[in-house]
Amino acid sequence: MNINSKTIFTGDNLPIMRGMNSESVDLIYLDPPFNSNANYAAPIGSEAAGAEFKDTWTLRDVDITWLDLIEAKHPALNRVIHAAMSNSDKSYLIYMAVRLLEMHRILKDSGSIYLHCDPTMSHYLKLVMDTIFGKQHFQNEIIWCYERGSRRKSQFGRKHDVILFYSKTKNYVFDSDAVRVERRKTHMKVETDLEGRTWQVKKDAKSGKVYRYPTDVGVLCPDWWIGIQQLNRNEKERLGYPTQKPLALLDRIIKASSNEGHVVFDPFCGTQPPASGTGEHAEPVNDNRQTPSMNGNETHQTPSLTDNDSPKIVALLENQVADLKSQLAQASDRETALITEKSKLLDLTDRLQKQNEVLMLPPPAKKRSWLHRLTGR
Repeated sequence: MNINSKTIFTGDNLPIMRGMNSESVDLIYLDPPFNSNANYAAPIGSEAAGAEFKDTWTLRDVDITWLDLIEAKHPALNRVIHAAMSNSDKSYLIYMAVRLLEMHRILKDSGSIYLHCDPTMSHYLKLVMDTIFGKQHFQNEIIWCYERGSRRKSQFGRKHDVILFYSKTKNYVFDSDAVRVERRKTHMKVETDLEGRTWQVKKDAKSGKVYRYPTDVGVLCPDWWIGIQQLNRNEKERLGYPTQKPLALLDRIIKASSNEGHVVFDPFCGTQPPASGTGEHAEPVNDNRQTPSMNGNETHQTPSLTDNDSPKIVALLENQVADLKSQLAQASDRETALITEKSKLLDLTDRLQKQNEVLMLPPPAKKRSWLHRLTGR
């Protein structure tokens, strides 16, 4: 499935990503649930009223097919998940792992992925990312610092989020000059040249070499980000979405890791509703936040068209019809194969039971349930 620019999907992002072409996305930014053990809802009367999700996790949230996939094809990933301390953490990591596997598939070789999280699960998610994308492709653990947040007196104030930056290969898009930050005032002496340009100047005490830095050219952006604050309730861009992030944060990521015309994919929209935009020069492709409380019904919302766009409407509808026919054909093939395999299984089970009766052997031991496989009990 090819994705047009500015396409929005609602529903579970996993089947949507499984329908996307491999290596079709240039940049992925995701702000998924944090396993915060809390529920979120936009205030009544805000522009985002009605937006809500729960961020609590139990083994009931695990689809057995997700666990089977990880155990059968990704043993290293399975070991990371089982290293988690609680069943809630395991459930969350299984949910994230199957989706990150799909993100790795749809990301281009020149692409990058930024996973936004917080210290609650960042240590586990980094191990998951190391396993899926490769430890050698880890680029940065970005610390986004802000002033608002916890004011508990029993600990240091929790005032940062973590953004894990990975590339898919060693050859990835990154423009450090596009995201330079303002040069701060330091102990260095400031001089003005004949053209009126100011410079910060320092002299190396050992070598005597003089270094000069123009004050009107920013410095390379470090991996700890200050100066971008959380949105307060009076910010113009604030819509009331419970986990909305400032546009400046996404703008920096998009400018650094994509070029004009590139496809940017946000599979959760945990940062903000997609209509609010994500940057100046990139083309966002978004998908509403998937949470266990959603009904999973998939709704494809197409870009708005006017009555004067009849040819576009016809072409758009024809493409959608072709996509639906293809999906129905694939579903029919899978259903036929499933019926065939089920029939074979029933036949083999019947033959095995008869053979056991002849040999007077006890029936074979039942396979441990997926719940026992997770809990170890």
